[in-house]
Amino acid sequence: MPKYVILDQRNGYKAVAKADNEYGLIDQAIKKALGGGYIAKKVDLFDEDQIRLPDLIKGESQKEEIVNVPNAPKKGIPDGTYLCSDAWTSGNPGIGGYQVVQFTVLDGIVTEKKKILGRDFTDPHTNNFFELAGIGAALRYLKENPGIESIYSDSNTALSWIRMRHHKAIHDHEAISKMIDAIASLQNGVKLLKWDTSHFGEILADFGRKHK
Repeated sequence: MPKYVILDQRNGYKAVAKADNEYGLIDQAIKKALGGGYIAKKVDLFDEDQIRLPDLIKGESQKEEIVNVPNAPKKGIPDGTYLCSDAWTSGNPGIGGYQVVQFTVLDGIVTEKKKILGRDFTDPHTNNFFELAGIGAALRYLKENPGIESIYSDSNTALSWIRMRHHKAIHDHEAISKMIDAIASLQNGVKLLKWDTSHFGEILADFGRKHK
């Protein structure tokens, strides 16, 4: 199975190819053949028929910082430390993933932020699937690392499905049902809050892609 996906940066990071070469070889070949504008993105593979919940929402720890998010005022968010999650897809359904960011607000200003979880998938799923997977991964992280009481998401659909314990998804129907059940079992008093993009700006876990 392919270990890398070639994404066209000039076309909303649309997936254009898959390969199992080393990243450097892919990068050089793409640049030579197409003149740049493409990247080779390493992905985590999984077999949906063999994976078990809540492994599906188990994140892969990351240490790198989110680099393109300003320390902008977040009026309306009380001082404290929070998690937030966001998803990306190339096509809907399509390949995609999620990332989870921890951030701290002090006097209305984001004073610290870091990416703590992230996972990409090669099997096609919907954006709602990845949004739920991100929320679930954040909850699982808090189960193992307690202390934070709230998680933000900018997905109205994912939050409403979790709240109602019901969904209308056709694609990924069974997997989404299992994730919603897993999220309910993991929540344990953690608040799932709606990130108000119109008021706060883009969520701090945003990938910077507007072609979901």
